[in-house]
Amino acid sequence: MKRVRVFFLIGMLMSLLISLCPAQLTQTPQVLPGVAPLPAAPLPAPAPPPPPAPPGVPAIPGVQFVPLDTILSRSGQAFATARAVLAAASAGKVWMMRAPAGEVEVKAALLYQNNVVAVLRFHPLTGQLLPRGVNPRAVEVRVNTEAVKRRLQVLIPRLTLVPAGEYREPESCWVFPIAWNNMAVAELKVFYDGQHVVQDFGAAQEMSFYGQ
Repeated sequence: MKRVRVFFLIGMLMSLLISLCPAQLTQTPQVLPGVAPLPAAPLPAPAPPPPPAPPGVPAIPGVQFVPLDTILSRSGQAFATARAVLAAASAGKVWMMRAPAGEVEVKAALLYQNNVVAVLRFHPLTGQLLPRGVNPRAVEVRVNTEAVKRRLQVLIPRLTLVPAGEYREPESCWVFPIAWNNMAVAELKVFYDGQHVVQDFGAAQEMSFYGQ
């Protein structure tokens, strides 16, 4: 009888000790990996809808019909808009990526109101600013992003806008070359209304993935 009481008391004591001890986790919690959200950018004012195509003119899917008189009358305003955008542009992130053939591309964004509006390209070996259409076949990188960022601070104030643009009908926008040292190094797009700069959504995606 005494032995039964002893076992009973020992069992009660162990139950009391277990209840007083805190629960222990079997695995350390891990942070869920993810991509940091981009800062919100103010939305541009909505552009007026284009006028409908005149009778007898077939509509082309994905292409807005803009009367020729409207296009010609907005060229000066489009240039003034592009010039103001370039004057207020700032340096964005720098990123490096490989093209389909394996060569390295070094790019930097020009921002306007936190939106990518143009892209500058640099030689991956020397860091030299490249004209549009030149694609070095370099498969290695000898420049770093910090060096390109420092170069951007010197280059951006010296960029100029060529006072002549072309109109691209599929995009319904004016395109003005950005020049440096007698070379066209980038381009700015202005919507046909002459008031709204067009964002470079492709470059914005690249910058969000690879930008530093």
